[in-house]
Amino acid sequence: MTNKQTKILVVEDNPGDARLIREFLRESEDSALEMIFADKLSAALECLEENEFDVILLDLGLPDSQGLDTLISIYNQVSEIPIIILSGNTDVNIAIKSLQRGAQDYLVKGDFDKKLLDRALRYALERHKINIELKKKIHEVSYQRALIENIIEKNADGLIVLNQNGIVRFVNPAATVILNRSVEGMLNQLIDFPLVKHSTEFEVFHKDGKKRHVEMRVAEINWEGDPSYLMAIRDITERKEMEDALRLSEERVKAEYKGMPLPTLTWQELDNDLILIDYNEAAEQLAQEKINKALGKKAKMVFSDKPEIIEDLSRCFKEKVSITRESSYQLRNTGHPGYFLFTYTFIQPNLVIQHIEEITGRKEAEIALKMENYFIETIIETANSLIVGLNEQGNIVLFNRMCEKLTGWKRENILGKNWTLNFIPKRIREEVVAIYNRTSPESYSDFINPIQTKYGERQIWWHNTAVARAGEKLIIAIGVDITEEEKSRKIIEELNQSLRLIIHILGHDVLNDFHSIKLALELIKMDKEGNNEAFQIAMDNIDTSVQLIKKMRELENLVSQGGDLQPLQAKELIQEIIKPYLAESVEIKIEGDCLILVDGAFGSIIDNLIQNAILHGQTNKIDIKIEPADEYCRINVMDYGIGIPDEIKSKIFEEGFKYGKTARSGLGLFIVKSIIERYGGEISVVDNKPKGSIFRLKVPRAYLNNENTK
Repeated sequence: MTNKQTKILVVEDNPGDARLIREFLRESEDSALEMIFADKLSAALECLEENEFDVILLDLGLPDSQGLDTLISIYNQVSEIPIIILSGNTDVNIAIKSLQRGAQDYLVKGDFDKKLLDRALRYALERHKINIELKKKIHEVSYQRALIENIIEKNADGLIVLNQNGIVRFVNPAATVILNRSVEGMLNQLIDFPLVKHSTEFEVFHKDGKKRHVEMRVAEINWEGDPSYLMAIRDITERKEMEDALRLSEERVKAEYKGMPLPTLTWQELDNDLILIDYNEAAEQLAQEKINKALGKKAKMVFSDKPEIIEDLSRCFKEKVSITRESSYQLRNTGHPGYFLFTYTFIQPNLVIQHIEEITGRKEAEIALKMENYFIETIIETANSLIVGLNEQGNIVLFNRMCEKLTGWKRENILGKNWTLNFIPKRIREEVVAIYNRTSPESYSDFINPIQTKYGERQIWWHNTAVARAGEKLIIAIGVDITEEEKSRKIIEELNQSLRLIIHILGHDVLNDFHSIKLALELIKMDKEGNNEAFQIAMDNIDTSVQLIKKMRELENLVSQGGDLQPLQAKELIQEIIKPYLAESVEIKIEGDCLILVDGAFGSIIDNLIQNAILHGQTNKIDIKIEPADEYCRINVMDYGIGIPDEIKSKIFEEGFKYGKTARSGLGLFIVKSIIERYGGEISVVDNKPKGSIFRLKVPRAYLNNENTK
């Protein structure tokens, strides 16, 4: 049979016959056989559903089916599988009917041996294969015929078959439509227009009076065994109308070309050279009617003094691309100098159209505009003020040299970034954004706000307006750095305040103390035996005067230290300040750290708070906790003394406020508050638990490398 394994379904209810068939098949020349046995029709049908077989050996007499019904049941389910009948019935009529019903062969049990069975299997498979191929060929031929008939029927071209006498033998629907005739009116009729054996055109008039243009081609063919002619006709009315329209369009385009206001030249490739073949009236006017002398000449002769024009013409033709170039040019025929815009366009198959637009006026305007822009850019770059441009999203589009110098940022690193997020401190961002939103081209706004630089905050006096650019609002902010002026103003204010306090202390407190000292010394002088009480009064007043003088020195520091704020580590500063107190057996612990923006006066803050805790709070234990919080550092100074009564908490930071037996100048906490506020911070006091007080400080936080913009 074949090298491929052959799978056989044997449907036999007799065990002896089944065993004999098995033995015959085992001895077959085809060793690649696989047999599956079924003893009932139902079992056979189930096997056919679950497996694919190459051939079926079928006994017609089964327990659940007899005779031809058995064959019909199997064939109806698997008509594509060859079936060989193995039957004990010798009736020739049954055999013939079996073959008519689809069986490939009919073998009578007892009349065949293994060779006959092997040959029957082989022939059945081959016949089945041939039948399948035949059906396939028939299907293909039928499909091809149907396809050809469909193509002929659906073809937009008309097809007419004529015999040699000009009688119509066949006509398709398209031909009847084109000729405006019926099939019946054409079949078996003599054609009534000339039959020519080459392509020709003729006109057909329909019943409605409309004229149609028809193209005809004729070929000799054989039709049903007779020499005939195949006439193919096509309605070309629309094509003819398009050709007429195209001709009119070409004439109109040519007229437009000639009347085009833009000077235009047409070049044609010939023997690897571009030849001038046409020009319009504008080109003639530009050359003052002398361009006709260039007609028919090569481009390298016409533009011998402009190699870039020759290069562009050649590249446009070779690469089939459009090219535009601006160039200064002086017409040789007229001596007319100027700027021109040359545009080159490739036209199939071998033309280049060259437009020449004089742009002298535009070019001069562009040069003037560039000079003006350069002048403005020079002013912006050399200005001693900050000039910032922001788009509607608040992103930086302009950042001048002064901005670079003051902020420490290069413009290439900052352009396109958000101004508010990168330079405005968080605490005032909403206020600044609101000002920007209110700024319009009809208004100006002046305000002062700090900006964050790589070197710390700077106070800027801004003058803002808005301009329209490409349909978008652009905010222009011009700023002047007034940081030093603001510092000087604050120093003068603080100096005046300090001088007023010093005069007050000298004129009142210190003077009173010295009067007391003088009186005590006179008592001591009058009392020869010595007056300890008077002596102690004198010593107390001296001590008070010393403290007052210290406070005056702190006031002086408050003013003299009021310069630039610097980033310093809070923990390191405080550790230096507490050293003298540690020697006096006062327990002071520091937890945490933060980089703060302060000056040398910060030491007076911590020193005053520790002194107050020891002297007035009567504590010997102080905890200092430091932690960063947004733009501030929180410093809590906690003691465990007697605390501060609620009724005086709101007064202790006032100038000259004194309370209790340990009261002194009333200036310590006032100085602390003044220094903190100069830093831009805050101070408050609350109760500690279970006892004592907590002084809460908010000190501006310092950043390295502009960390707060992240």
